[in-house]
Amino acid sequence: MVSSENLEMQYCKKEKRLTKEQRKQIQPAIWDGRESQSVFYETYPPQLPSSIPKRSEQKRQDRPRRLFEESSQRSKQRHVKPIVSDLSSEKLFLAAKSTSLKSGKRTAAQVVKLAIQSTPRRLEKIKLLQEASFSCTIRPYSPVEALGRGANIYPLYHVIAKTKRKKCYPANIKITENQVVVPLLDLLIHITQRLAQVQANVILQNISDCDTIVVYYKWGLDGSGRHNVPKQNFANNSQHADFNIILCTIVPPQMCESNDSKEIKFKHIPICTMLDGKTVNILTDTSSSRACNVCKATPKGLNDLEKHKNGVWDEATFKYGISVLHAHLRCYEYLLHIACKLELQQWQARGRNAKEKVKTTKVK
Repeated sequence: MVSSENLEMQYCKKEKRLTKEQRKQIQPAIWDGRESQSVFYETYPPQLPSSIPKRSEQKRQDRPRRLFEESSQRSKQRHVKPIVSDLSSEKLFLAAKSTSLKSGKRTAAQVVKLAIQSTPRRLEKIKLLQEASFSCTIRPYSPVEALGRGANIYPLYHVIAKTKRKKCYPANIKITENQVVVPLLDLLIHITQRLAQVQANVILQNISDCDTIVVYYKWGLDGSGRHNVPKQNFANNSQHADFNIILCTIVPPQMCESNDSKEIKFKHIPICTMLDGKTVNILTDTSSSRACNVCKATPKGLNDLEKHKNGVWDEATFKYGISVLHAHLRCYEYLLHIACKLELQQWQARGRNAKEKVKTTKVK
């Protein structure tokens, strides 16, 4: 038989975990001290249940855990780290294949099977094919790959070098460590020969009505400085350096025909227009880089329209090209913008229909 003291101790320990309603069910009467405690518990023995429910302790709420599919790549690697350390690669491949088949991903299972059974060389080819499919450029075959597939599409190097020396360079060209010098006449003859070779069909169609072909050239020069100077010396102990470089360029933009004869002659007319602003300022004796080389006006003078209308023009500078300020290219572009959007009467074309109308107007 349980004594009253032990029963009281058990009751006091469990009473701390009980609610008010549970305590009333266990002890219907409360000892008020009028009688002895032993007599009270003998009269009103507490009915202790076999199991007393515990109160739910309020724990600190942690951050909710994400699913494996929603986790980041770093979290996924942390989750699979114990699996990777315990299992071999063959077991992991086989498990991936079995899991893919079980979930209905047959294509993924075939890819895993192909990766297991393929050789490293074949896997490298598959990787290159996959990278080429995502890139916009198509990688051509190397000479070794082309010969391996029976395609002799790359000529020998000495054949290319011989053809390049024979047809790609003008006559009497001199190339040294310091400079490249070509006589102007030889350069023009080489250009006309290459143009006649490329446009042979067009020239032969009008050869009976053609006397002279006038070739217009645009040429110019430009320089650049502050290049890195190599430490090795030149072979001829020259004092020249690559710190400053100047380059002259010539381009044939137009070929014109003349009539009344069968013999074809080429007439060369070079025009010096390929120049930047600094070079034009030097050739026209313009003191400031902010001044116009045609009328010598500064930005302050260009804003004065009345004075600008009565300005003096240096016609000798027209051969170097007209400045953008005087060609009114910006004004012409502004008028084109307005003309293309007259139907909309809006500066910006917004919406698919408005953009289609502007596009159709530009095509017209």
